Order: sequence, then structure tokens, then C-alpha cells
Amino acid sequence: MTSKRIGRLPGPRPSDWKYPYDRARSLKHRAYSRARAQEHFRGQQWNITPEQWQEQIWPEHLWLRRGREPEDLCMHRIDIDKPWAVDNVSIMTRRAHLVIVVRTWVELIEIEPGVLDLSGQNLLEYTHRKQIADKFKGKYKK
Repeated sequence: MTSKRIGRLPGPRPSDWKYPYDRARSLKHRAYSRARAQEHFRGQQWNITPEQWQEQIWPEHLWLRRGREPEDLCMHRIDIDKPWAVDNVSIMTRRAHLVIVVRTWVELIEIEPGVLDLSGQNLLEYTHRKQIADKFKGKYKK
């Protein structure tokens, strides 16, 4: 049987925190950590600090408009060959982002719009649009 130390219960200890708790800042930092981890998983370079994320890329008036609906905002990488950095990202609606991504896929695959039929394909195993382009490059030529 293990013995517990008196006064050392598990969980957060606000009395020991260096700074007071700020929920908005905490949510922004969690979103930053998730985005950075996702790009690390994809093998992409990430050159954005938490301060740049919170102050330059996602100021408060834009942060409140983030979401999953077509008219909500998302972060978009301008040049997919360059790393994620402050000068290589823009904030746009998810609908505009999707239009750009699909157009990029079509250009990378070198097919005419409307020719690509993705029905029955499992694209979840591909983590990057270049991988999807490589998968379909041989099948659909102009």
C-alpha cells in the first residue's frame, strides 16, 4: 500500500503558479501546441513561436472567429514548399482555404478540373496534398 504525502494532492496548485490563470491564453496555447504537433507529425517544419501565434497570427478579433464552419477562419500556408512561419501564413475563411487546396491538388496532379473522381478512395491515409498528388499522378494526365 502506498502512502500519500500530506499536502501534496494530485492536480493543479494555483498557489504555486508563476502567473495567474488566463483561460483565453490557455486555449490559444493549447491550439498552438496541437497545430505544432500536427505539423511535426506530418514532417513539416514549424518556425512559429507561441508569442507570434497569439499576438501576430491570431489576435483577439480573429481568434474569436475560428471554427469549423465554411465562413469561420483558419490558418493557411501560402507556399507549401516553405516552412510554417509568420511571413508564410495567412488567415482566411475555411471555404477560401478549401478552394485553394483543391486547386493546388488539381495543379499538382496535372489533370483537368472535374476529371478527378475520388469516390471509393481512402484519402485519410495520406497526410499531405503532395502525397495525394503522387498517388493520382500516373492515373490522370492531361
